[in-house]
Amino acid sequence: MTSYYKTNLQHILEELKKIDLMLHLQILKMRLENRVTNEFGGFCVSDEEIDVILDLDSTHSASESNDSRIQSLKSRIFDIKLEIDLKKEESKKKGIKLKLSSLTEIFNLTSFEVDMILICMASELDTKYERLYAYLQNDVTKRQPSVDLILNLLCRSVDEKVSARQYFYADSSLFKNQIVQFVEDGVQRPLLSRFMRVDDRIINYLLGLSQIDEKIIFFSELNRIQTGLEKIKLPEELQRKIRNFSNFQKKNWGKKNLFLTRTSRYWKEDDCTGCMLGIKYCTPNRGYSNVNKQRHKL
Repeated sequence: MTSYYKTNLQHILEELKKIDLMLHLQILKMRLENRVTNEFGGFCVSDEEIDVILDLDSTHSASESNDSRIQSLKSRIFDIKLEIDLKKEESKKKGIKLKLSSLTEIFNLTSFEVDMILICMASELDTKYERLYAYLQNDVTKRQPSVDLILNLLCRSVDEKVSARQYFYADSSLFKNQIVQFVEDGVQRPLLSRFMRVDDRIINYLLGLSQIDEKIIFFSELNRIQTGLEKIKLPEELQRKIRNFSNFQKKNWGKKNLFLTRTSRYWKEDDCTGCMLGIKYCTPNRGYSNVNKQRHKL
């Protein structure tokens, strides 16, 4: 078994294995408390379907008690977290940049916030998560994770849940930077009942897909620079400033937001700093403007 992640997808998939264990743990807790009821008849996901999705029959022996299963799952979650951290560190030593790790550093995200992202984006990679979320929320129509579900998965006590509400406020890092967002359906809901999703551009970035945000695609074009700074004909003073800024960004990695630069006819992705950059805004038929800007997410 490899001791590091060669690709972003390897990393994301192993993080989702951790989420699988968390979901499994929550399902066992709910069944112990008899909180899973099929009050809507055929409109709920059945226990049997969930057992097949998580392969529960082969995961535990028939003689194993529920308490023993819960302790075993907690131990496995701890072990996989440790293994993921070690592999991420090895990837970093080998010069392999993992998108989720970069996102974490840029926006100073906590482990709770990273798990929020993973829970919200999981169904983009496998629709089994829609059924798991519906089962845990006792409603087949609730296929996206709610704030309540996320808190149940990531918190161990009521005190932790109350403290974690800060991650769902408008000034929190995830919401302020539009990494995640509430699903708006025109219904006024309490915080716990609101559903969440990851922004499409963030999902594409984490999967290594360089796509322009659909909101600006009609007046933007993404080009990749294939040459180094030394081969671009720029005044020496401007080259010096760019290098200084690049060095500053590297020293302050994770502390600054993204920035965009203009090159030739179109706004292009600039990789001279080794970080992710977006696209400046230009209004159609008016050329480029240094004043009229729109910060673009990853």
